[in-house]
Amino acid sequence: MNKTRVYKSFKEFFEREDKSINGVPAAYDDYEKDNATNLGCWNCVNCVVCEGCVECGKCLDCRWCVNCVRCRDSSECLGCEDCGKCLDCRRCGECDGCRECERCRDCVNCWGCEDSRRCVNCKDCRDCKDCVNCEGGFLIAGCVEC
Repeated sequence: MNKTRVYKSFKEFFEREDKSINGVPAAYDDYEKDNATNLGCWNCVNCVVCEGCVECGKCLDCRWCVNCVRCRDSSECLGCEDCGKCLDCRRCGECDGCRECERCRDCVNCWGCEDSRRCVNCKDCRDCKDCVNCEGGFLIAGCVEC
């Protein structure tokens, strides 16, 4: 079980000597249990096996994410929900295998997406919507096998 301490501020937590210790801004019931398997996380609730995350909830096996909820096996994401296997995503939802995404929804195996929605097997897309099997798309809407 990894240790969790109460810190007066994020700055104090950030400057701690032992970077493996988790931190919370105030004690609450089960705050130690909430972070028992986390390593160096700040103010995360009900996350499991996460490392270096900040203010996430109900995530599993994530690394260096901020403000994410119910994500799994993701790294360096910001404000994502229900993502899986994402890297450097921003405000994504229900993604799987994404990289460098922003505001994606329901994506699978995406790469380099931005403002995408309901994509499947996309690569290097931008501003796509309702796409399936797209590759190298740009400003595409309602596409199938682009």
